[in-house]
Amino acid sequence: MLTVAGSEPSASVPGELHFGSFRLVGPHGPLFADGRAVELPRKPLALLWMLARRAGEVVSKDEILTEVWPQVVVSEGVVSATLRDLRRALGDDARVPRYIVTAHRIGYRFIAAVTDQPGNVERRAPAEALELRPPEPPAVHVLVGRAAEHAQLLACYRAAAAGQRQLVFVTGEAGIGKTRLVESFLAHIEGDAPAGARIGHGQCIEHYGAGEPYLPILEAVTRLGRQDGHGSLLALLRQHAPTWVPQLPGLFGQQPQQATPHAAGSLQRMLREMNDAIDLAAADQLLVLVLEDMHWSDRSTVDWLTMLAHRRERARLLVIATCRPVELIVNEHPLKQVKQELVARHAASEIALARLGTADVHDYVARRLRQHGAVPDLAAAVTRRSQGLPLFMVHLTDELERQPDTVSTLDRRPPPGGIAELIESQLARLAPQQRETLEAASVAGAEFATDSVAAALQRSPDAVEQVLETLARQGQFIEARGLVSWHDGTVCGRYGFSHDLVREGLYRRLGSARRARLHGAIGTRLALAYGVHATDIAAELALHFESAHDSWRGAQHRREAGGKALQRYAHREALTHAGQGLALLAAMPSATPGLEEAELQLRLIKGAAQLAVCGFGAPEVEATYTRALALGIALQDTAAIGPALSGLYNLYLTRAAFAQVQRIADQVMAQLRRQPDPVLTMLAHNVLGSTKLFVGGGAAALEHVDKTLALYQPAAHGHLAASYGEDPAIASHHYAALARWVVGDAEAAEHHLVAGFTLARRLLHPFGDAQMLWVEAVIALDDGDLGRVDRATETLDALCAEHGFALWQAGGWILRGAALAGRGQHEEGRQMTDAGLRAWHEAGTLLTLPHALAVAARVQVLAGRVEAAARLLGEALALAQRTGEHWYGPELHRLQGEVSLLQPEAGAKDAAESTARAAASFERAIVQAQAQRSRLFELRATVSLANLALPAAQAARARNRLAVLVADLGERTQRRDLAQAAALLRRAPQLSRQTTAEITPRS
Repeated sequence: MLTVAGSEPSASVPGELHFGSFRLVGPHGPLFADGRAVELPRKPLALLWMLARRAGEVVSKDEILTEVWPQVVVSEGVVSATLRDLRRALGDDARVPRYIVTAHRIGYRFIAAVTDQPGNVERRAPAEALELRPPEPPAVHVLVGRAAEHAQLLACYRAAAAGQRQLVFVTGEAGIGKTRLVESFLAHIEGDAPAGARIGHGQCIEHYGAGEPYLPILEAVTRLGRQDGHGSLLALLRQHAPTWVPQLPGLFGQQPQQATPHAAGSLQRMLREMNDAIDLAAADQLLVLVLEDMHWSDRSTVDWLTMLAHRRERARLLVIATCRPVELIVNEHPLKQVKQELVARHAASEIALARLGTADVHDYVARRLRQHGAVPDLAAAVTRRSQGLPLFMVHLTDELERQPDTVSTLDRRPPPGGIAELIESQLARLAPQQRETLEAASVAGAEFATDSVAAALQRSPDAVEQVLETLARQGQFIEARGLVSWHDGTVCGRYGFSHDLVREGLYRRLGSARRARLHGAIGTRLALAYGVHATDIAAELALHFESAHDSWRGAQHRREAGGKALQRYAHREALTHAGQGLALLAAMPSATPGLEEAELQLRLIKGAAQLAVCGFGAPEVEATYTRALALGIALQDTAAIGPALSGLYNLYLTRAAFAQVQRIADQVMAQLRRQPDPVLTMLAHNVLGSTKLFVGGGAAALEHVDKTLALYQPAAHGHLAASYGEDPAIASHHYAALARWVVGDAEAAEHHLVAGFTLARRLLHPFGDAQMLWVEAVIALDDGDLGRVDRATETLDALCAEHGFALWQAGGWILRGAALAGRGQHEEGRQMTDAGLRAWHEAGTLLTLPHALAVAARVQVLAGRVEAAARLLGEALALAQRTGEHWYGPELHRLQGEVSLLQPEAGAKDAAESTARAAASFERAIVQAQAQRSRLFELRATVSLANLALPAAQAARARNRLAVLVADLGERTQRRDLAQAAALLRRAPQLSRQTTAEITPRS
């Protein structure tokens, strides 16, 4: 068990030592630096006490082993490892030491001034009196057969030092030596670490599903921050990555939970922030990040790595990621595609490790077993049985080192495929207590804490630590990996298995009942240690309790893990956690207390994730939110009813199912009568406003969007987009821009466009940006501003490609195609518009499809395909009649009349009939526009009617109506429309038909 440094005593106590800015109180600490407690375990503290009390003397390794590790047999490697921990805590540089120097092959000497009270120097010795050379690596860590790969890493290291960012994938099968290669490389550059490079290490852990989003990044950054003596990295994170600060309690402590901004926007913000901080940290000092076992990484970590690799700015940064290609392929891991693309584009390099050759194995065995003689025979046996797999080579050589006379039976040992049998044979030689400890550790994970294993075995942490420390010193199965801190103040040793297959083999040895019992004990201890902060390790706790067959606690922690994933904008992970949590609840008795409440919370997490991953119109969204709404109503949970109603509203609106949208509005209003709520009130106005707009009441819609905007406060409501799927104010600006446009108020429509864009970018809300860009492109195309259409649709296309907004991307293609056709690129425009329509249909969306068909009809007219245009307009009118979406109805009737005038005429009678049909279409458009108070559409239909060769009385009525509209609209409506109307009035009564111009996107 390790000690925890507490708060510093206010006065000196007997038996304390002062040196530099440090104060050591007693042989077991605590240690303080400038009055702040320094976290160190017992052994480094005991070593520091011994060296400091004998400052100026060379203390031999034998003396250290006798005093610091009494009654325990340890190797000199343990002393070296403990010394490294101590130097790291003191901020000491092994090359230019201030506190501890190495007497090569002898021991160590403390060289700083030491006092028992501040200012009273006891003793000091100069570092120059000692020969300082790095110790030789233990033979077991000798790296063979990887000279070329090692040289590649060093070349990348030098390139990174020169400011060329480097990403290196080290790949190969399990047991091939990826970790050993990286460790050897890090050991080679470790002497540079204090001055030339900082090294951060993160480990991905298998979670049999969604794990902790960004886990290896968080771990690597936390380790870097703890090495940062000047706090520069912490300052960078606070300034440039504030959304990450609450995710790093190991560096910043528990931070208050902030409101969650919109999911997709904040995902990009988190990725950008961390990459900015990493780049800035790597601006002045070389930074090395090692991410182990990326084949188990979460999707969010892959997204982060992709963005980091695609950056082109100079940075003194080297990222090394290890992974197993087979795991990537079998599990269809997203890193497979990402790695291939990055390597192909020279944004990353790959070091693929093959099995060792015969000469390499011979070299390794010779180094290890030369004292036993007959090396060729031993090496040949190892080569034959290991088949060049380094893991087997090491294990088999270990066997021969202990029992060289067994070489004759080596061929009868388990083949390389039988790692479980090989591990079993080694376990058989361990003491029972050691075997049990390792088996419990395999349940705790690839990396594990001493106290977790102690809880599983119901033994004292000190006893377990002694077993683990002995095994680690002897290089058997595990290795020491520093310390771990828990929220209850526990600080204990952290260890890791030397290879994943070792842990897996141990884990498979356990019977199901014992395995479940151990998982339950570990989960219970961790939950107790973290208390109210259990959310920090929710995914780990969920795995333990699920494996312990404790479905209730497993589901609770899945809910916490899913909620945390949403806060980190990791929607795929959130969806997985919610799905697994719901599966656990489904297997429980229906009478379980709290079951419905737990299901409701998981349904809401699942729905919010589905909105981002699957889209608003997906059938699974309907199923999730229908069930959530029923549960929310049954439980009278207002906070849950709102998101559920919002999800269903967007679903039905996307399908143009207005009757169902109206039922949603009725349910919202009923809920408000029971319990007033500003958020639900905004939702009600958005539902009512959008329904009235699309059904045909643009003017009536404005009343509701204005009420939403009056209630909305960005600081209080900016987080709603994460759980509701869209921001209510941006949605209101979206609807208002459309509504103002159709009523003929172009200035007000522009005001809402600007306000919507401003809010979307303030909230970092790309979905809101997409909403506003589509409306901007619709209005710009209608006004003939093709340059603005290009700018809006290009931005929209890039945004949708980045975030997966398939519907808005399809809408952008349709509008962009019309702009191309308006410039005379008829075929290119038609192809793009057709592609947009196909994608629109594939998305299963009916809302605004009549408008899209009308745009496509315009493109067909410009290409000379009048019959195709007529068919598209007929389809649009039929669809509008079927769904009830009439907001664009006046324009559909007007365009139908214009197209009828373009169709071939056989004679004067046919021309008269064509004119009559067109006039009837224009009259229908005028009547519908007047009923909807759509003044823009009424103006256009009236211009079209007045352009016809009409009887005198009818022509006069049309001109009079046109004059009233022009006077009423003033300068507020589309400039081109007013100009055309005014020109027509000036040349009356000599009117001529200009039908083609009326249905062509204006340039």
